[in-house]
Amino acid sequence: MKHYSSSTPEAILFDWDNTLVDSWPCIHIAFNKAFVAMDKPEWTLEQLKSNVGLSLRDIFPKLFGDKWEEAKEIYLKSFDEIHIDMLSPFEGIEQMFIELRKHVKFIGIISNKTSIYLNREIKHLGWHKYFDAVVGANQAEKDKPDVAPVLMALEGTGLEMPYGNKVWFIGDNEVDIECAAKIGCTSVLVRPEPPLKNEFLNKQPDLYLKDCTSLLQCIVE
Repeated sequence: MKHYSSSTPEAILFDWDNTLVDSWPCIHIAFNKAFVAMDKPEWTLEQLKSNVGLSLRDIFPKLFGDKWEEAKEIYLKSFDEIHIDMLSPFEGIEQMFIELRKHVKFIGIISNKTSIYLNREIKHLGWHKYFDAVVGANQAEKDKPDVAPVLMALEGTGLEMPYGNKVWFIGDNEVDIECAAKIGCTSVLVRPEPPLKNEFLNKQPDLYLKDCTSLLQCIVE
Protein backbone atom coordinates (compact mmCIF):
# COMPACT_ATOMS: atom_id res chain seq x y z
CA MET A 1 0.00 0.00 0.00
CA LYS A 2 1.31 3.46 -0.86
CA HIS A 3 2.03 5.93 1.92
CA TYR A 4 1.99 9.69 1.43
CA SER A 5 3.35 11.77 4.30
CA SER A 6 2.31 15.38 4.90
CA SER A 7 5.84 16.55 4.01
CA THR A 8 5.99 14.63 0.74
CA PRO A 9 5.42 16.71 -2.41
CA GLU A 10 2.30 15.76 -4.31
CA ALA A 11 4.12 16.00 -7.64
CA ILE A 12 7.72 15.80 -8.77
CA LEU A 13 8.77 17.02 -12.21
CA PHE A 14 12.12 15.95 -13.63
CA ASP A 15 14.28 17.38 -16.35
CA TRP A 16 15.65 14.59 -18.56
CA ASP A 17 19.04 15.35 -20.13
CA ASN A 18 21.92 15.35 -17.66
CA THR A 19 19.50 15.02 -14.74
CA LEU A 20 18.41 11.42 -15.30
CA VAL A 21 20.61 10.40 -18.24
CA ASP A 22 24.10 11.50 -19.30
CA SER A 23 23.44 13.19 -22.65
CA TRP A 24 26.41 15.55 -22.93
CA PRO A 25 28.64 13.32 -25.11
CA CYS A 26 25.87 12.71 -27.64
CA ILE A 27 24.72 16.35 -27.72
CA HIS A 28 28.35 17.46 -28.08
CA ILE A 29 28.87 15.34 -31.21
CA ALA A 30 25.63 16.49 -32.81
CA PHE A 31 26.22 20.17 -32.05
CA ASN A 32 29.69 20.09 -33.55
CA LYS A 33 28.34 18.43 -36.70
CA ALA A 34 26.10 21.46 -37.11
CA PHE A 35 28.91 23.92 -36.34
CA VAL A 36 31.23 22.34 -38.90
CA ALA A 37 28.51 22.27 -41.56
CA MET A 38 27.80 25.97 -40.94
CA ASP A 39 31.53 26.89 -41.03
CA LYS A 40 31.59 27.78 -37.36
CA PRO A 41 34.25 26.76 -34.81
CA GLU A 42 33.48 23.64 -32.81
CA TRP A 43 32.71 23.90 -29.11
CA THR A 44 34.51 22.13 -26.32
CA LEU A 45 32.41 20.09 -23.95
CA GLU A 46 32.77 22.83 -21.33
CA GLN A 47 31.54 25.46 -23.77
CA LEU A 48 28.56 23.27 -24.55
CA LYS A 49 27.68 22.80 -20.88
CA SER A 50 27.91 26.54 -20.28
CA ASN A 51 25.71 27.55 -23.19
CA VAL A 52 23.10 24.86 -23.80
CA GLY A 53 19.87 24.39 -21.91
CA LEU A 54 17.22 25.92 -24.11
CA SER A 55 15.27 23.97 -26.73
CA LEU A 56 16.47 23.91 -30.34
CA ARG A 57 13.80 26.37 -31.46
CA ASP A 58 15.06 28.85 -28.86
CA ILE A 59 18.84 28.43 -29.07
CA PHE A 60 19.50 27.70 -32.76
CA PRO A 61 18.30 31.09 -34.09
CA LYS A 62 20.75 32.72 -31.66
CA LEU A 63 23.63 30.52 -32.84
CA PHE A 64 22.93 30.27 -36.58
CA GLY A 65 20.77 33.25 -37.50
CA ASP A 66 18.64 32.81 -40.61
CA LYS A 67 20.27 29.43 -41.29
CA TRP A 68 19.07 27.98 -37.99
CA GLU A 69 16.55 25.57 -39.51
CA GLU A 70 19.19 24.10 -41.81
CA ALA A 71 21.57 23.74 -38.88
CA LYS A 72 18.81 22.15 -36.81
CA GLU A 73 18.22 19.47 -39.44
CA ILE A 74 21.94 18.66 -39.52
CA TYR A 75 21.98 18.43 -35.72
CA LEU A 76 18.89 16.21 -35.60
CA LYS A 77 20.20 13.87 -38.32
CA SER A 78 23.42 13.36 -36.38
CA PHE A 79 21.58 13.01 -33.07
CA ASP A 80 19.10 10.54 -34.51
CA GLU A 81 21.93 8.24 -35.63
CA ILE A 82 23.64 7.98 -32.25
CA HIS A 83 21.38 8.89 -29.32
CA ILE A 84 20.01 5.42 -28.52
CA ASP A 85 23.42 3.74 -28.73
CA MET A 86 24.89 6.45 -26.49
CA LEU A 87 21.96 6.57 -24.04
CA SER A 88 23.40 6.28 -20.52
CA PRO A 89 21.15 6.55 -17.45
CA PHE A 90 22.82 7.68 -14.26
CA GLU A 91 23.39 4.96 -11.68
CA GLY A 92 20.44 4.08 -9.47
CA ILE A 93 17.83 6.11 -11.36
CA GLU A 94 15.37 3.31 -12.10
CA GLN A 95 15.49 2.05 -8.51
CA MET A 96 14.83 5.62 -7.40
CA PHE A 97 11.67 5.72 -9.52
CA ILE A 98 10.51 2.39 -8.14
CA GLU A 99 10.79 3.79 -4.61
CA LEU A 100 9.35 7.22 -5.46
CA ARG A 101 6.23 5.64 -6.92
CA LYS A 102 5.48 4.31 -3.43
CA HIS A 103 5.49 7.80 -1.93
CA VAL A 104 4.67 10.42 -4.60
CA LYS A 105 1.30 10.73 -6.31
CA PHE A 106 2.47 12.26 -9.58
CA ILE A 107 5.81 12.06 -11.45
CA GLY A 108 6.43 13.85 -14.72
CA ILE A 109 9.16 14.73 -17.20
CA ILE A 110 9.59 18.30 -18.50
CA SER A 111 12.34 18.40 -21.12
CA ASN A 112 13.66 20.72 -23.82
CA LYS A 113 14.61 17.64 -25.83
CA THR A 114 12.59 17.23 -29.03
CA SER A 115 9.63 15.12 -27.95
CA ILE A 116 10.06 12.33 -30.51
CA TYR A 117 13.58 11.64 -29.23
CA LEU A 118 12.60 12.05 -25.59
CA ASN A 119 9.84 9.46 -25.89
CA ARG A 120 12.04 7.15 -27.92
CA GLU A 121 14.65 7.17 -25.14
CA ILE A 122 12.06 6.61 -22.40
CA LYS A 123 10.57 3.70 -24.37
CA HIS A 124 14.02 2.19 -24.97
CA LEU A 125 14.65 2.21 -21.22
CA GLY A 126 11.17 0.88 -20.44
CA TRP A 127 10.47 3.81 -18.12
CA HIS A 128 7.10 5.09 -19.33
CA LYS A 129 5.41 3.15 -16.52
CA TYR A 130 7.01 5.47 -13.97
CA PHE A 131 5.64 8.72 -15.44
CA ASP A 132 2.20 10.29 -15.32
CA ALA A 133 3.12 12.94 -17.90
CA VAL A 134 5.96 13.49 -20.38
CA VAL A 135 6.29 16.89 -22.07
CA GLY A 136 9.09 17.46 -24.56
CA ALA A 137 10.11 20.44 -26.67
CA ASN A 138 7.52 21.86 -29.07
CA GLN A 139 4.57 20.15 -27.35
CA ALA A 140 3.55 23.23 -25.36
CA GLU A 141 3.20 26.73 -26.79
CA LYS A 142 6.67 27.55 -25.45
CA ASP A 143 9.51 25.53 -23.89
CA LYS A 144 11.39 25.89 -20.59
CA PRO A 145 12.02 28.26 -18.90
CA ASP A 146 8.47 29.25 -19.86
CA VAL A 147 5.83 27.74 -17.59
CA ALA A 148 3.70 26.36 -20.46
CA PRO A 149 5.09 22.78 -20.38
CA VAL A 150 4.66 22.60 -16.61
CA LEU A 151 1.03 23.68 -16.84
CA MET A 152 0.51 21.10 -19.61
CA ALA A 153 2.00 18.33 -17.48
CA LEU A 154 -0.03 19.21 -14.38
CA GLU A 155 -3.33 19.71 -16.20
CA GLY A 156 -6.01 17.56 -14.63
CA THR A 157 -4.10 16.91 -11.39
CA GLY A 158 -6.22 19.30 -9.35
CA LEU A 159 -3.10 21.04 -8.09
CA GLU A 160 -3.44 24.81 -7.93
CA MET A 161 -0.96 27.66 -7.86
CA PRO A 162 0.94 28.70 -5.88
CA TYR A 163 2.41 25.21 -5.85
CA GLY A 164 5.10 25.84 -3.23
CA ASN A 165 6.23 22.58 -1.63
CA LYS A 166 3.42 20.60 -3.27
CA VAL A 167 5.40 20.46 -6.54
CA TRP A 168 9.16 19.92 -6.82
CA PHE A 169 11.05 20.64 -10.03
CA ILE A 170 14.30 18.69 -10.40
CA GLY A 171 16.94 19.81 -12.91
CA ASP A 172 20.60 20.40 -13.58
CA ASN A 173 20.85 23.97 -14.87
CA GLU A 174 19.63 27.55 -14.74
CA VAL A 175 16.80 26.94 -17.21
CA ASP A 176 15.21 24.44 -14.81
CA ILE A 177 15.64 26.66 -11.75
CA GLU A 178 14.21 29.66 -13.61
CA CYS A 179 11.23 27.63 -14.78
CA ALA A 180 10.54 26.47 -11.22
CA ALA A 181 10.74 30.06 -9.95
CA LYS A 182 8.30 31.30 -12.60
CA ILE A 183 5.72 28.64 -11.76
CA GLY A 184 6.21 29.05 -8.01
CA CYS A 185 7.25 25.54 -7.05
CA THR A 186 10.22 24.14 -5.12
CA SER A 187 13.38 24.03 -7.23
CA VAL A 188 15.99 21.30 -6.74
CA LEU A 189 19.37 21.51 -8.47
CA VAL A 190 20.83 18.03 -9.06
CA ARG A 191 24.36 17.54 -10.40
CA PRO A 192 27.82 16.66 -9.06
CA GLU A 193 28.95 20.31 -8.96
CA PRO A 194 27.33 22.62 -6.38
CA PRO A 195 26.01 26.01 -7.52
CA LEU A 196 28.76 28.32 -8.72
CA LYS A 197 29.13 31.87 -7.47
CA ASN A 198 26.91 34.20 -9.52
CA GLU A 199 25.58 31.28 -11.59
CA PHE A 200 21.96 31.73 -10.58
CA LEU A 201 21.41 35.48 -10.77
CA ASN A 202 17.62 35.53 -10.91
CA LYS A 203 16.73 32.79 -8.43
CA GLN A 204 18.83 30.46 -6.30
CA PRO A 205 17.74 26.80 -6.16
CA ASP A 206 15.76 25.94 -3.04
CA LEU A 207 17.75 22.74 -2.58
CA TYR A 208 20.97 21.28 -3.97
CA LEU A 209 21.66 17.53 -4.26
CA LYS A 210 24.71 15.86 -5.78
CA ASP A 211 22.60 13.22 -7.55
CA CYS A 212 18.99 12.19 -8.06
CA THR A 213 19.24 9.15 -5.83
CA SER A 214 19.86 11.52 -2.88
CA LEU A 215 16.32 12.73 -3.50
CA LEU A 216 14.93 9.64 -1.80
CA GLN A 217 16.48 10.74 1.50
CA CYS A 218 14.46 13.96 1.28
CA ILE A 219 11.20 12.21 0.43
CA VAL A 220 11.11 8.82 2.11
CA GLU A 221 10.66 8.81 5.85
